[in-house]
Amino acid sequence: MSLITKLLQNKQYWILFISLLALILLPAFMSTLFFTNLLFKIILSVVFFTSVSAVMTGKRLILYGVFLAFVVIVLEWISFLFKDEQNLILTTQILYLAFFSYIIHRLFLVIVKSKEVTVDVIVVSVSIYLIMGIIFAILCSTFNTIYEGAYSITVEAGSHIYDFLYYCFITIATVGYGDIVPKIPQTQALAVLMGINGQLYMTIIVAVLVGKFLQRSSESK
Repeated sequence: MSLITKLLQNKQYWILFISLLALILLPAFMSTLFFTNLLFKIILSVVFFTSVSAVMTGKRLILYGVFLAFVVIVLEWISFLFKDEQNLILTTQILYLAFFSYIIHRLFLVIVKSKEVTVDVIVVSVSIYLIMGIIFAILCSTFNTIYEGAYSITVEAGSHIYDFLYYCFITIATVGYGDIVPKIPQTQALAVLMGINGQLYMTIIVAVLVGKFLQRSSESK
């Protein structure tokens, strides 16, 4: 077994978590919008594969997951090169939603099936929260593509998915700075859903983790 394999063994949840943090944080430090977009696409491509490695078990399932990730990545880079093809962009974003929704489902099963609260379980819980923000960012970007004037955006770059990533995490956390504002009923409803979803997730995940911790404590006595 190679050194790299030994280092990566049983660390798939950490690798996913680190790649998600990189996706959220690193593009913000690029000097131009072009490099921000480029780095975002590169890290997003990495996230697809780290997601597959984190949740897929069994050779056939891994192959299916890698194939799906590869298809989405190819479409993503094609849409990056052909920015005016709205149908292609919408198709890619729909595949995003399907892919990440499935990843969240699989990660949540990891939490439910765990017998105790470990560091890995906590990392998975945080990763779900981060992916949830990415899903909402994709939805916001999709709405912005479909509906003209869906958002009032005062940030300098404007209407890039990274701006929506920032907006979604701020909305999920129920902070809100007012620099990106939903202007039509559809996007306003989505903002309400984000706020409710963020609060519900925190409530449910804390209840699940505390319940598992107390159950484990009572069994050890």
